[in-house]
Amino acid sequence: MQRKQKILIVEDHKEMLKLIARYLSEKGYETIRAENAEVGLEQFEKDKPDIVLMDIMLPGMSGLEAMAKLKESSTPQDYVPIILITAKNTVRDIVKGLDSGADDYIIKPFNFDELLARIRTALQLKQLNKTLVNQAKELAEANAKILQLNQTLLDKNKELRRNIYNLRNLFEIAMELNSILELKRLINSVLLTLVGQFSAKSALFIYSG
Repeated sequence: MQRKQKILIVEDHKEMLKLIARYLSEKGYETIRAENAEVGLEQFEKDKPDIVLMDIMLPGMSGLEAMAKLKESSTPQDYVPIILITAKNTVRDIVKGLDSGADDYIIKPFNFDELLARIRTALQLKQLNKTLVNQAKELAEANAKILQLNQTLLDKNKELRRNIYNLRNLFEIAMELNSILELKRLINSVLLTLVGQFSAKSALFIYSG
């Protein structure tokens, strides 16, 4: 059975919170409710939602402050999209919310079908991000293996060169030894010749005497 995707809703207006949660529950999502930013942060750590709907105007800590805390602790691997919900509708407010790290922005009063479409889009982007992160990880691992193989090839190449050099040295040593043996044979031959000549002369001298 497929796990229901979790949506954390941080909204201080109780009736609005109830309406959003009920609508999204009917659409097959598991909803987590929080009436202020502090509780929302606690619920985020506890329940690990897939997406957050965050009202900006909250008692105590604002939605933007809470979002900043969530973004500080997030990594590309555990990216969670945040959609801001607010009555502020000026371009300046929208830009401020997006620049603060929001993934999307919806203005009250809104159509629930529009909210659902934005949620689905954000979740699709989250899945795409997850795929890209995994592919980047696999690519990094593949590159590491390639680097390791290249280093192995370099080491083998160095070893092969050493072996070839050693073989050349052995060949030179063998040639040197062969030259020495040839020289010894030549010396022995000369000595034998000289000894033979000396013996012949000695015999001739003795015979002549």
